[in-house]
Amino acid sequence: MKKIINTILILFLLTSCEGFLEEKPSVDIVVPDTLQDLQALLDNSSMNSSSGISVIGTDDIVTTQEGLLSLTNQITEGNSYLWEEEIFDGGTSSDWNTDYNNILTANLVLQLVEGVERTSQNENTWNGVKGAALFYRAFSYYDLLRLFAAQYDPASASTQLGVPLRLNPEITNKEPRADLETCYQQIRMDLLSSLELLPDLPVAYPTRASKWAVYGLLARMSLQMGNYQEALEFAAACLDIQSDLIDYNTLDPGATYPFSQFNQEVIFHSSMVTYSYISRPLIHVNPELVDLYDSTDLRKNLYLRPASEEGKNNFKGHYTGGRSGFSGIALDEILLIRSEALIRTGRVQEGMEELNRLLVKRYTIGEFEPLAADTELAALRIVLEERRKSLVFRGHRWDDLRRLNREEEFQTTLVREIVGVTYTLLPNSNRYVYPIALNELDYNDIQQNDRK
Repeated sequence: MKKIINTILILFLLTSCEGFLEEKPSVDIVVPDTLQDLQALLDNSSMNSSSGISVIGTDDIVTTQEGLLSLTNQITEGNSYLWEEEIFDGGTSSDWNTDYNNILTANLVLQLVEGVERTSQNENTWNGVKGAALFYRAFSYYDLLRLFAAQYDPASASTQLGVPLRLNPEITNKEPRADLETCYQQIRMDLLSSLELLPDLPVAYPTRASKWAVYGLLARMSLQMGNYQEALEFAAACLDIQSDLIDYNTLDPGATYPFSQFNQEVIFHSSMVTYSYISRPLIHVNPELVDLYDSTDLRKNLYLRPASEEGKNNFKGHYTGGRSGFSGIALDEILLIRSEALIRTGRVQEGMEELNRLLVKRYTIGEFEPLAADTELAALRIVLEERRKSLVFRGHRWDDLRRLNREEEFQTTLVREIVGVTYTLLPNSNRYVYPIALNELDYNDIQQNDRK
C-alpha cells in the first residue's frame, strides 16, 4: 500500500505545480511492481475524472450577471459562459491537467506491466491491467481533443494541430503538438489494442474498462469524426454486449437525485472536473430546452427541479447519482448514436425504430406514440433533438454544436445578453477551441490556439 500511496502522491504533486510535468520525481520513490499495485493505480478515483468546462459554454445553460457573480471561479467559468478570448484564471486549466495526469498514470502502468511476467495463472489480470491503461489513455486524449483542438475534418486533419502526444512516463519530455489526424489514429490504435485484452463487461464496477466501454468510445469518436458506418458498427457491437435500458417509470421524480451512481445504463463511469456552475441555483437550464419536453415525457421531472426563481429550472438528473456532472459512457448515448448512424447511412426507418426503442422507456406507460419520418433530413432533426433532450449536462451538446456547425442545415448561432451587452458565438468560430493554459505554454514551447 505504501508503494501506491507514494506513487499517487508524486503524480498529484506533479500535476499541482505551476506547470504540468515540470519536476522530476524523487529517485527514492518505490515503484509499483505487481499487478495488484498497477490495478490499484488504475482504480484511483482520479482516473474516472474528465473535463467539465464545456457545458457552461453551451445553449443548455442560461444565467444573469448575478448568476455569474455567484460562481466560485468567476474568471474561468464566467469567461467560458461568455466565450471570451481568454479563459483560465491564473494561467492553469484543471481540465488539461486532469487529462494529462490520467495519461501519465496510464503510461506508467503500460511501461511497468511489461516488466511483470505474464503466466497462465495471471493472464487475465495482466491483460486487464494493460487493456485498461490503453483505454484510459485513449479516453483522456479524446477528451483533450474535444476542448483544445479543432473539430475533426478529414480534409484538413493532417494539417490541423491536435495536442502533445505523450506515450511514455518520461515526464521531462517536451512533446510538440501532434497533428489532429495522428492524435485520432493514436486513440483508435489504443482502443483497438485494448479490445484484445479486456473482458466484455467491467469487473466489479463500471469505473473499470471493458470491451463494452471500448466499443462505446469508438462509436462516440466515429460519430464525431463523421465516420457513420463505423459509428453504426461500433454502437451495434456495444449494444450486443448489454443493452438493458432503465424504464424511467420505475424512478422517483421527487428524489433529490433520481439516478443511482452505477445504474444499469452506465457503461463507463466518469465524473466531470468540479466547477461551481453545475450546482449553483442561479445557473438555469435554458427554457427553450425545457419547452422541448412534453407533459408525458418523464425526463422533464427526472432531470429538472424548479429553481428559486419562478419559471426557471436547475438540473438534477446526473448519472453520477449526485451533484457531479456525468462524463462517462451510457447506453442511452449509444442508442442515439446507432439511431443517427442508421439514418445517415440511408436506413431511415431502422434509425427511427432504434430511437423509439429508447423513447418508449422515457415516457409515461401507455402515452408514447412512436415517432416517424419520411426523409433523412426530417429524421435527423428528430434524433438530434432527442440527443439534446437525453444527454443534458454531459458535455455532448458542446461536441454536437462543433460537429453540426459543419452542416448548413444544423448550424446554430449562440447569443447571450448580460447587463445590456450582447455576446455571440458564431458557427465554426475559433472560440469553439479552448486556449491552452499559459503555464503549459511557459513550460512547453507549443503553439497557442487562435481565438480571435
